[in-house]
Amino acid sequence: ETIAAVIVEPVAGSTGVLPPPKGYLKRLREICDRHGLLLIFDEVITGFGRLGTWFAAEHYGVVPDMITFAKGCTSGYLPLGGVVVGDAVLDVIEADPTFILRHGFTYSGHPTACVAALENAAIMIEEELFDRVPAIAEHLGGGLARLTDHGVLSASRGVGGIWCCYSGDCSGCAYVGDGYVECEWPVGGFLDGSGFHWWRGDFELHGDIESRLVCL
Repeated sequence: ETIAAVIVEPVAGSTGVLPPPKGYLKRLREICDRHGLLLIFDEVITGFGRLGTWFAAEHYGVVPDMITFAKGCTSGYLPLGGVVVGDAVLDVIEADPTFILRHGFTYSGHPTACVAALENAAIMIEEELFDRVPAIAEHLGGGLARLTDHGVLSASRGVGGIWCCYSGDCSGCAYVGDGYVECEWPVGGFLDGSGFHWWRGDFELHGDIESRLVCL
């Protein structure tokens, strides 16, 4: 009676790259259905190929009622975001033919940003970039696991093209940060209190990944 919707990142990003436990999102879908709640996926980070599919919803086999997206739709070259709306929301909006959803803003649907998104999507398909994600996950995840086994890192976790690693306490984090600076690490990761994060799914499979692992 007091909850309208549940909003969740399929894979929590800036909080430390937290893949969901097995069955978690499907269970969440069941709970929302039982209580008449909308399930909204925030796919700003996971959308557009990060897990090898257009959206994480497809990867995990869960259909939300709404999906928010940004960043990946243009690969960050131009700012653009949007919302995918399912039948549970659309049916209500269209039930009243006189209703107008007044959601326009100054730069909504800006043609330049939209062209960038269309071209970006075309490149993803043409170059079969999604098919590269399993190899990225295996190479990067496997490399981080080996560094953990050797004691260089204290832990790592991730899925697809999204990974995070730890080197221990705050002093350890500084070590990773120093490595980041001294190695002149290319764009594709960042350090904060929750660890060092990778989110790029479009770097060269072996050269770039190997250079990052060497830095660590």
